[in-house]
Amino acid sequence: MTIFCWSASFILVSTASYNYLNADLKFNSLLVHIGASVMLFCAGLLPKTFFISLKLTLSSTMKPLLLSPKSHLNLTYLGIFITATGIVLQTLRFNCF
Repeated sequence: MTIFCWSASFILVSTASYNYLNADLKFNSLLVHIGASVMLFCAGLLPKTFFISLKLTLSSTMKPLLLSPKSHLNLTYLGIFITATGIVLQTLRFNCF
């Protein structure tokens, strides 16, 4: 599951970057893609969440593979913030780039 999430994250960010540079993708959409890839990457750090029930996921504290739990949480929040910023900019139709 980790390899799948990290591969999908890499493919998402690489295709978004290529489209931004060559195919006139807006900066707002690039932010949404980067935020989603950061969240996918974080999901790959904690693969147990895909194989247990949601109730156990919310009640138990699981440790990520490579990072401390606080770093994992902060990285997940960063992905959510980047995605939300891109969505807000798209909603406001703020196309400066």
